[in-house]
Amino acid sequence: DKRFAPTLFDFNEPWKIDILDFLDKNYMYEFTQEDLAHYTGRSLATFKRDFKKISDLTPEKWLIRKRLEVAYARGEEYHLPQQRHDNGALLVSLSRQAAPDTSQFNDPEVWWRMTKDHHVGLVLQSSSFERVSYLIDDYIPRMQRDFMAIEPPATSALT
Repeated sequence: DKRFAPTLFDFNEPWKIDILDFLDKNYMYEFTQEDLAHYTGRSLATFKRDFKKISDLTPEKWLIRKRLEVAYARGEEYHLPQQRHDNGALLVSLSRQAAPDTSQFNDPEVWWRMTKDHHVGLVLQSSSFERVSYLIDDYIPRMQRDFMAIEPPATSALT
């Protein structure tokens, strides 16, 4: 019966929201790829696959380009942020403790602390290369002594 053909043979996926339509309407908001997948009715893998079909850019770069295009169309000027010449370091290790207490590392240059079970990590930031180097030399032996755990290599390939 030809009356049912449009219904029976419509292979569109109605639960999926058009990605470009959604982004065009919501470009001004900050989204992770997980957010975009969720809001457009897709798994993360399906979102990535579908997005590659419509753009050579990553979703993040697409959003930046869209924001710049809209600002240009409005006659707004874009100004680069002031350039900084900071120095930084990332110190990370497995930890013997489930939730290691890193409060002993209390210098103002500690910019971020890792909060993952059985891991210890810090990001250091300073305008002084010498200061970052000094803190690295100070922190690494303390992290090794107080936290570091070593996991032996797997004896067989994971299946």
